[in-house]
Amino acid sequence: MARRWSRCDSNAARDSAALLPWTCCRESWRHAGQWGSSVAGYVYAGETYHDAAQRRVPDELGISPALTFIGTTSMNDEQSTKFIGVFRGTADYAHIALPDHIGALEYVSIDRISEFQHTNTRTFTPTFLHVLRFCQHRMP
Repeated sequence: MARRWSRCDSNAARDSAALLPWTCCRESWRHAGQWGSSVAGYVYAGETYHDAAQRRVPDELGISPALTFIGTTSMNDEQSTKFIGVFRGTADYAHIALPDHIGALEYVSIDRISEFQHTNTRTFTPTFLHVLRFCQHRMP
């Protein structure tokens, strides 16, 4: 039987066309050096996706933007089904609040992310790509 677990992913944006992906530290046990969602974390028992997002965004980026719920999605992750709550927040700045977890931050347009994918100049985590596709279908 597959394990089931929940997490929340948020992408901070400077405007509607730029996302803020981050790199996993080189020492990360999963996806070292790959670019991932701005914020990701597990939902604690008794917490909602929104509660988890409000907890993790300041922890990871040092900001507290208003968060808009985009929806939930799921994907296979190793031998589990991962359930993901997706939020959007807007901020003019962010900083690495967890340097042992986040290697770099950069505002990047969605077109530029597509270019990185096609040219293989950056590697993205499977979750980031899944969430990006989900958002592209849900947001104008």
